[in-house]
Amino acid sequence: MALLRGDIERLLGTDMRLVGDEASGPIVEVDRLGHRGRISLFGGQMLEWQPAGHDPVLWLSDRAMFDQCVPIRGGIPVCWPWFGGHQTQDDWPSHGFARTNTWTFEHVDEGVPLARFALELPGLTDQSQYWPHASRPRIVYGIGETLSIAFEVTNIDPHPIEFTEALHTYFSVGDIENISISGLEASPYIDKLTGDECPATGASIAINAETDRIYQNLTGPIELHDEVLRRSITIEHSGASNVIVWNPWVEKLARLDDMGSAVAYRGMVCIETGNVSPAKIRLQPGERHRLVTGISVHKEA
Repeated sequence: MALLRGDIERLLGTDMRLVGDEASGPIVEVDRLGHRGRISLFGGQMLEWQPAGHDPVLWLSDRAMFDQCVPIRGGIPVCWPWFGGHQTQDDWPSHGFARTNTWTFEHVDEGVPLARFALELPGLTDQSQYWPHASRPRIVYGIGETLSIAFEVTNIDPHPIEFTEALHTYFSVGDIENISISGLEASPYIDKLTGDECPATGASIAINAETDRIYQNLTGPIELHDEVLRRSITIEHSGASNVIVWNPWVEKLARLDDMGSAVAYRGMVCIETGNVSPAKIRLQPGERHRLVTGISVHKEA
């Protein structure tokens, strides 16, 4: 059952406050020693993260909709129990239903270095047409000098379940043509624009056109180097088989009304950790899977 605003406020830690309105639904603001974040309970979604002394790390569209109906464009949407379009049902919602349902508080931990709290996705019976399984999705955020996100799913059904998933992270960049992404040099990938399976390139990634790639055989952390903002962002991961790199560029951007102006693509890139088809997660009754992303930012000379 969804919590009332007063119930949520009583659960919040000393560095948190409840904002948002009737249209947007509850949004929690966090400020721990100057490390700031915002999380929407609609979608259980991190909207903003800005560690002290740095520019905002996440990109959020200035045309993002906050109506508790459509997905919020930007931040870190939670894609579950499928990533992209459903494999057999074309009319089912893209990226599943976790990002278009309201999550609720489970608990807040105050005695830790990070401002940390857990959310869970209740009311899965309301999604039985899409997901006729008993399961417990839960996400834990740790907000501070670093950002940690742990998304876990426990199978409480008497039968095995299968799903795909991703933490669809939008990063803010100074200019898309002045970034590079390293750490995937040895990873083959699927080009979703062509359907081709491509070998590892042995080189860092530069983006100068529409890009939609699913990288496989991950080997370690990923680095996003930004020449304009003079910073590097490190993305660490566990429980992930794939990293997805996405930028819509000009033509696709024009078809996405909530992305922003005609040049919005220049200020963002998605680097997403997940397990996407064909790398499905299969859980036996009682089993749990945990997908973890850790993000840190460093200034460069």
